[in-house]
Amino acid sequence: MAYKAAEIDLLIAYVLPENDWFVIPVKAFAPRKSLRLYPKNDPRGTMYGRYREAWWLMREDAGARR
Repeated sequence: MAYKAAEIDLLIAYVLPENDWFVIPVKAFAPRKSLRLYPKNDPRGTMYGRYREAWWLMREDAGARR
């Protein structure tokens, strides 16, 4: 069962082979039920690449700066 957009703010994903964390706001992927995260140098990774290590999104004022 998929989460509803109203139930979460961010998706945090760790990609073990790349040793990378992604911090993705729900607005960036809803209403999708799955995501594909690619290695740093892969051109297919441009959609979510900007959310790699985007820990600043967890700050309370992050929504005000977007």
